[in-house]
Amino acid sequence: MVKIDYGKAFVITLVLVLIGLAGVKMLDDAKLASLSNDVQSAVDELESTRLLFLYSQTFQDQNSSAFCTALEFSTEKQMDKGTNFITRLKQLEDANLFADYRETQRRYFLSNVELWLYATQAREKCKGDAFISILFFHETKTHCPDCIVQGQILDEVRAECGNVRVITLATDLDIDLVDLIKTRYNVTSAPSMVFDDGTVIRGLVKKEKVMAKIDCRKTKANEQSAPLVVNGTDNGTKNSSQ
Repeated sequence: MVKIDYGKAFVITLVLVLIGLAGVKMLDDAKLASLSNDVQSAVDELESTRLLFLYSQTFQDQNSSAFCTALEFSTEKQMDKGTNFITRLKQLEDANLFADYRETQRRYFLSNVELWLYATQAREKCKGDAFISILFFHETKTHCPDCIVQGQILDEVRAECGNVRVITLATDLDIDLVDLIKTRYNVTSAPSMVFDDGTVIRGLVKKEKVMAKIDCRKTKANEQSAPLVVNGTDNGTKNSSQ
């Protein structure tokens, strides 16, 4: 009869478990580091926007059109992350055992608050040339299917309309500045959207309702894909009334 050394078996099992946990922690830390780098990239890009405003304030008599063009390009790069970043953040946090994502979340959403404040200033300076900003409130701590769907709809709107910027904020992270904005616009639930004219839309809404609230300037890709209409017919189709 084979005698089992339970002491050795326990030690071996414990070592294997510790190795496994160490591997999981290393993986969690690597994912957090990757996400933190993305946030730092967003913060760095925000610095360019900050410098644009400083330039504009320093040379007040300079060409505002050039400033607005540069600002539009700068903010477009920053807002490209949008809801894809939020979805990725939620997925990584749900699969995480050890890493703490709270500070990364706070940095990201605080940078978005600053971006929104710059967008508000730009609307005053650029007037008709200004881009349209949509403030999108999203939940992060709990699973919010409507938030995910609304985010996808806003991504479609942003892809179709070259002058639209979507700025995402979390409703449930107890960030003072975000809470202040929520109070200002009486945002009490997610998803919710705040438009440039101060209108607030609460709950999940279709793309058509969002489009009705904005002056969409089609991107070049969408302009080229749309059929050219001549005398009420598609280009290349003979008009029967002629």
